[in-house]
Amino acid sequence: MMRKAALLTATALLLGTALASTGAAEGGLDRCGGSAGRNEYKFETFHVEYEFERKLYVVGETVSVKVNVTTPAKKDPLGEGIPLPIERPFAEPVEGALVGVGLQIGRVYLPGGALTDANGDATVQIKLESYTPRNRWVDAQIYASKERASDPADCAVIVDYGYAVAPRAFRTAP
Repeated sequence: MMRKAALLTATALLLGTALASTGAAEGGLDRCGGSAGRNEYKFETFHVEYEFERKLYVVGETVSVKVNVTTPAKKDPLGEGIPLPIERPFAEPVEGALVGVGLQIGRVYLPGGALTDANGDATVQIKLESYTPRNRWVDAQIYASKERASDPADCAVIVDYGYAVAPRAFRTAP
């Protein structure tokens, strides 16, 4: 008798879960099928400048990275490697861009992030955790992105982005 009750309860639970997920899909909550179903178009239109506060940090301290994001980029926005024929005629700050900084220290990766203000400035702070290797050069990657437009009917998103690489940005103290 107990087995029949347990089996009946499990069947009802599974059936209820299946019906709830089917209703959500039909209701248009996830019409595009998640991020895999979206068509994302990326254009490298941001110029990213960065500055590290110091050249030497002790493990346990917090690294402070000042980032400035402007548009247009100094590169080909489609990433085809075609050099632009002219220098940028103007530089406009980008407000509300998501800035990410990643620090690669040997086999350790430490991320941090912030949003840009009206001047295109953001300060990213990343704590050097206790397991961070000492006496090592740190490579950094800086990335900025912002969604320019989206069309839920077509499952399309247009994203502007820019990035910079800072090899040997600073060193951890022995």
